[in-house]
Amino acid sequence: MRCQKATASLRDAPATGSAARRPESGAGACFLLSAFTACLCAPFAFSQTIPAERPRARPPSALTGWADWENGEALLKRLQVPPAPILAPADELKTFRLSPGYRIELVAAEPMVHNPIFFEFDPDGRIWVVEYQGYMRDLEGRSEGDPICRVVVLEDTDGDGRADKSTVFLDKLVMPRSFAFVKGGLLLQEPPHLWFCEDSDGDLRCDKRTEVGTMGFAGNPQHTANGLRRGLDNWLHCADWPKKFQWRDGKLVERETIHRGQFGVTFDEIGRFITCYENSALHADLIPSEYLLRNRNLAKVYARAGADRAQFGVNVNIARDAQEVFPIRVTPAVTLGALELRDDGRLRTYTIVSGSCFYGRRPVSHRRARQRLCPRSRRPPHRTLETQRRYRAACNPVLSGRAGIPRLDRRTLSSR
Repeated sequence: MRCQKATASLRDAPATGSAARRPESGAGACFLLSAFTACLCAPFAFSQTIPAERPRARPPSALTGWADWENGEALLKRLQVPPAPILAPADELKTFRLSPGYRIELVAAEPMVHNPIFFEFDPDGRIWVVEYQGYMRDLEGRSEGDPICRVVVLEDTDGDGRADKSTVFLDKLVMPRSFAFVKGGLLLQEPPHLWFCEDSDGDLRCDKRTEVGTMGFAGNPQHTANGLRRGLDNWLHCADWPKKFQWRDGKLVERETIHRGQFGVTFDEIGRFITCYENSALHADLIPSEYLLRNRNLAKVYARAGADRAQFGVNVNIARDAQEVFPIRVTPAVTLGALELRDDGRLRTYTIVSGSCFYGRRPVSHRRARQRLCPRSRRPPHRTLETQRRYRAACNPVLSGRAGIPRLDRRTLSSR
């Protein structure tokens, strides 16, 4: 996520990573430890900017002729857009407006960490972070194939709650997306490769990496697999990928599953798979997807069902009635222009949801739990409320007319 030179943590939400997006140029790196979701493929010269697997050009935008950019620009010409200067970490924290009962603290800032998009805590409380320096370094998306991304380990050595030591576990990576701790090492996704990375001497640096499988495509980073989130079934689940994985006896085991989701994976208290899409905030499996796969013919019917797939109880949009967002300031330069803006210049709906995190402090017997979402670049995390009634679920905004964690600063929390 992007924030000005600050990385922060919200105490009252669980820490989780998600495959998020990189912030705008000029803003410092920052991530919320509550809101937000290897090795080289082959030796190649640092000057080579496009690996063999990556297409040389992305397809033309499907939004041409549809998006209302002109009216959006005209709308913003009559509105006063407040400045958004780059701030020091301490000043950046003052731009947050928190709901009662929450507090936010600085955990790490540049140069301790850069462009974090995915992180996990290890058993010793250290934070392992994927740094995504390669994504959209300019408006043309050039040089995304440069091996400049890293996995780093952040440590708090004096117990004051702030990271004061950063160790590079593995560098010279091309657009890594996610990882998972497995017995003996780290399972790291660098599309299209899955690497098993080992630290043989305990210095938090990768000494050996072995390709053990494939996951995702080395193309448009907005449409490739991510996740590797461990479920209650002890399988590693993914978004935008039809496989799930296990690390068993030193080998990678994979199994087919339903292809669903786009950015990030989380699970509720009873283990239900939850994911999101760019403009659809919350999709959930009301029944385990394995039920469909037990009958191959039923799985084929599901694949052909099109818009009726939700009737099968898998990948159901449970946030259909919670599509509004409520920024507290003008949000210029959104993807679809005036189509996504209110008359006052504020964003009215999700543009690109970049991850979700299930957050519930109540026992399973209770009917309510919270869901944290990272919408697109101009929006702070959005909170929704999930209500369970047998096999039905409905999702509505918890805070009517306002964001869950609003900020005065226009820069993104879920990176662009």
